Amino acid sequence: MIAQFEVYGSPAPQGSKSPYVGRDGKAHLLEGSSETGRQKFKDWREDVKQAAEAWMLQHRVFEPVGVPVHLYLVFRFQRPASYPKRKTKYGALRRVLWGSHYVEWHGVKPDLDKLVRLAKDSLTSAGLYRDDALVCGVIAFKVFGENCRPGVTIGLRIPVEPDEFSFPFHAKEHHGITS
Repeated sequence: MIAQFEVYGSPAPQGSKSPYVGRDGKAHLLEGSSETGRQKFKDWREDVKQAAEAWMLQHRVFEPVGVPVHLYLVFRFQRPASYPKRKTKYGALRRVLWGSHYVEWHGVKPDLDKLVRLAKDSLTSAGLYRDDALVCGVIAFKVFGENCRPGVTIGLRIPVEPDEFSFPFHAKEHHGITS
């Protein structure tokens, strides 16, 4: 693992862009569809970027990675009171044992691919890697934790062997989950 760090806060997706014509008569793209959504997007993107920059400074990483990498992401959310606690309509339990703690799969919005897109772009802007095209593999999860701080655990590693694409985190140690 060449990098592993936490970002605490409310994960926000990088949504679709909306086109509009500005006062200058030129076409522009606007991130998100509402002012609130745009602000959440900007705040979360800045949080991820600052956490990556802090990790780089702490570990004296001054050059971006320039080789293919694997990216590991675990997005943690607080479970809303309205979310069902036991079984889905198909009878499968949402709650699973992960490490030594229980989590529930987060099967509602925001979309996982939009969360991943924002994380990849933020890590590029932080200078952790040269270009997000270098990410050749992604493992990402969305979970509700029983006793966790909302946020994301980010891991980055340079693949050596094809079978090394496995999940490197241990829930108890790295997901902000307390007993």
